[in-house]
Amino acid sequence: MKAIFLIALLFQQQPAPTATGAVGGTLLYSDGTPAAGLLVRFTPILEQGQRPPSGVRLVAVVDPTGAYSQRIPAGRYFVETIGATPTFYPGVLNQSAATPVTVTAGSVNSGVSFSLPLSASGVRVQGRVTMPVNYPTAASALGA
Repeated sequence: MKAIFLIALLFQQQPAPTATGAVGGTLLYSDGTPAAGLLVRFTPILEQGQRPPSGVRLVAVVDPTGAYSQRIPAGRYFVETIGATPTFYPGVLNQSAATPVTVTAGSVNSGVSFSLPLSASGVRVQGRVTMPVNYPTAASALGA
């Protein structure tokens, strides 16, 4: 009877919830416009014998204003963009020059803001194309 009680007690125990904190900031292109739609990854910096967090989303999406935020387990992290040219907080291109971010349980760190360097911003072209009068164009190209 005692063994059944102990087995039942083991099945009732829930794993302790992981202590979390929030990390966020603003991500901008080099010209100051919001980097909307980019993904920001939080890469854990593991100590000897420490295991990476499991079952936790360590990615945030940058919103149209350039803001991002994510609740993650307490620990130390590198914050980086996901893309062709990853950029690490505080706006550097390699992890060795990155500044680690410390997350403590219950904390909100909203000051992890950085800009992508010009080499990681890509090129955006804006303007209007005008053609000379009587310039031959295909009707389908004009949406006619």
